[in-house]
Amino acid sequence: MKIIVFDRKKNTGQKLESLLRELCPEHTVFFSDDEEETRSYAAGHIYNLVFVCISDAGGNDMDLSRELSRMIPSVNLILVSEGKEYLEEALEIHASGYICLPLSEEKVRKRMDDLLYPVPEVSHIRIVRGKKPEIFINDEAVSFRYKKTKELLILLIDREDEILSSSTIKNNLWGWDRSPEKGNSYFQNIRSDLFHTLRRYGLENMVCHSRGSMWIDRDRFIEDKEL
Repeated sequence: MKIIVFDRKKNTGQKLESLLRELCPEHTVFFSDDEEETRSYAAGHIYNLVFVCISDAGGNDMDLSRELSRMIPSVNLILVSEGKEYLEEALEIHASGYICLPLSEEKVRKRMDDLLYPVPEVSHIRIVRGKKPEIFINDEAVSFRYKKTKELLILLIDREDEILSSSTIKNNLWGWDRSPEKGNSYFQNIRSDLFHTLRRYGLENMVCHSRGSMWIDRDRFIEDKEL
């Protein structure tokens, strides 16, 4: 699980970061006191939990809270404030929790034990083959932006013991009936689509890549075979 902590005043956020690292050392905790840095990190990562410390130190922390919630609708947002003056707004944006200062381990633990959106433990993949194959992760149908993205993932799973070069992958996806422009630019698009989609299911490290090659890390998932 990836956790974002934002506090433009730093003090509460730094204390919260330390508490989270103690409570859940197996998770990734990102802390920042800078809005743009936080937005940049959020745009490039799939995160499950966000703590925003509301302050009067300039800026609009509620606007940032709404923005981070919109990026991933199922994210758990927890607001931290000195009082309850933002509680109504927290309810309006479906925040997962609200903490009034002073901060304590008990308060943080209680909010994390009662998250609005459960954080899935993803490890099972099922492929339903046919004219229109489908991929399910923990029995949830996976949607990709491009049709070829699904074909790429199935190809990598089927060839699990191999490191496939980009040219081999392109030949399997399009054969020789393709223009160089389509082969290169479209391939980059479906690669990005694949990595972005897998991050949403906690499987960002399932597909490995290096210098024009890709392969599957079998330790990251279990394939449920169709009967």
